[in-house]
Amino acid sequence: MKMLIPKITLDAFEIFGDEKLEQELDQQEKFQNDAWNNVYNAIASGKSKIAYWDIKSAALACYNIFVRYALHQSPKKDGFLQLSVMHIQNDEIIPVADSQYNSVDDFLQRIWSFGVDFVTIM
Repeated sequence: MKMLIPKITLDAFEIFGDEKLEQELDQQEKFQNDAWNNVYNAIASGKSKIAYWDIKSAALACYNIFVRYALHQSPKKDGFLQLSVMHIQNDEIIPVADSQYNSVDDFLQRIWSFGVDFVTIM
């Protein structure tokens, strides 16, 4: 299943001092947080095993590398979810980092969703 992640189309410089645009930005952020909350809860509940998404980095594009994030049950800490970060180059997985989360709030504070169009949940 693929879940679309809503885009935030406004930034702080555009909205400074415009209350209507500030409200619109708040609404966009809420929609995006709700989508990420659904991703987290699908894995935390055990309804799904893994969620993953890819980000193409301009800095890595010349090396034919993209970054994949995978959210799954943590093999390191019971009751936590793990976000694994890897580079994919020529179908080879190169582990980069992982982090552990025990609450959706902690996950939402640290998730970087710039450039994510959709998340695949399996």
